[in-house]
Amino acid sequence: MVNWQRGVERLRRDTNHEVVVTGVEDFGDRYRRIHFTGDDLLRELIDVYPTAWVRLRVPRSGSPAVLTPAAGTSSTEGSADGPGRFTHREYTFVDVDIHAGTFALDFVLRTSGRHGGPGPATRWAMNAMPGTTIDASVTPERIDLPGDTRRLLLLGDLSALPAVNSWLGWIPGEVEVSVILEDDGDREGIPQRQRTNATWTWVNRTDGPGQAIVDEVRGLGLDTAGLYVWAAGERGLISTVRSRLRHELSLDKKRRFSQFYWSAGRSAA
Repeated sequence: MVNWQRGVERLRRDTNHEVVVTGVEDFGDRYRRIHFTGDDLLRELIDVYPTAWVRLRVPRSGSPAVLTPAAGTSSTEGSADGPGRFTHREYTFVDVDIHAGTFALDFVLRTSGRHGGPGPATRWAMNAMPGTTIDASVTPERIDLPGDTRRLLLLGDLSALPAVNSWLGWIPGEVEVSVILEDDGDREGIPQRQRTNATWTWVNRTDGPGQAIVDEVRGLGLDTAGLYVWAAGERGLISTVRSRLRHELSLDKKRRFSQFYWSAGRSAA
């Protein structure tokens, strides 16, 4: 690892732990769930909360390392691109069992990026199999709903789905939830957590990224009292949703959150 990369990790206070793939599960041809075991990593996750996420250290080559009896070095220290050539990617925890030391991560398999092909994380995920290893670190950021929240609006694209599902598995049953996701692909078999007081709406892109979501929200006729809005996904989509809804809903900063997950046209996965 080059010195500046070590410095960045120290500033982030990342502690990398090797985790091992135990299984791969596909939901259609563009959504893959990879199961891991990682006792040391999960010891740092004190609580399982909505959108809890992990940072992976992915080889730029996308070539996965495989655990062997002789393995004693970091899984991502070496790659076809040379020692220390890696990039960071972040993913929401899925199906965490701290006591068992197991968890899963969901990958949207994007087959085209800035250079015409899949990015390193997609290449890694496409080639992962039981025994594959990778370095990961827990991140401390968390989001908590205001205590008087009565309705939760979850917005984004397919990359936000794991976080949306994590929200639905955590929030109190009396909170009404509306999920609106923009996606033009085949959604057959995509995992969607169901619960009381929750509705799912998928919209196709119309005039530009995020506009279809904004139009759908307008049609809800929302009462902003007790409302919390969370949005995540592609940069252009979130920029549209953030600017339009900030003006139209006039929510206090404590009642809204948005985050870019990736950028169209770049090798974000």
